[in-house]
Amino acid sequence: MKDITFVDNLRTRLSLSGAQDGDEVPPSPHQRTVLLVDFSISMEEEDFSPDRYRAAIGACRQFIDVRLQTSRDDVIGAVLFNDSAHLVSKGVPVALAEKKIIIPMMRRSANGGTDIEKGLKMAAKILAYKNAGTQRIILLSDGYGGRPFSYAQTLKETGIIIDTIGVGGSHDEVDEVGMKGIASISNETGRPRYRFIGDGNIDELFSYFRELATDIVKV
Repeated sequence: MKDITFVDNLRTRLSLSGAQDGDEVPPSPHQRTVLLVDFSISMEEEDFSPDRYRAAIGACRQFIDVRLQTSRDDVIGAVLFNDSAHLVSKGVPVALAEKKIIIPMMRRSANGGTDIEKGLKMAAKILAYKNAGTQRIILLSDGYGGRPFSYAQTLKETGIIIDTIGVGGSHDEVDEVGMKGIASISNETGRPRYRFIGDGNIDELFSYFRELATDIVKV
């Protein structure tokens, strides 16, 4: 109940006050997406080239490039998380995402532990806009951390779509039960919107993010 009240109050407050970011566009894009990326110390592992964190940034760039070609009305925000959440962008038009999201991400280095719930809570603040069209969170992580499941359920009940991607050397390195629990259920397959990508398969990682970029989710 507390989390639902938080989300409802935040949605109302932001819709009344309007955008606070100079790069923000009116809150009625075709799709508003938050790229939520783990940058805990384990993301420095080099099983993906050059490491997991840089590979994740490259995957985000793939998503942005496809959305730029297909839906220039999109708004994209970004949050990095380790022990805490770090705002990269509240949300910018997709045409500005390379400058305002990818480049700032590249300037950061992986460190600290993992708390997925803190990342989700900051992502919720970005998505708390009235009449914002389809709202999505794309979460990439390589491990375990926090207690995000109850909060993720709250977000899904408000209509937010959550895709989760686990990366690592093996399935055992990722909390797959947790990542599946965080993810939304696909209307087409009835399964969680979760994908594990291992063995340093950066081509598969990039391809999956391009696939997500063409997947227009309806709720």
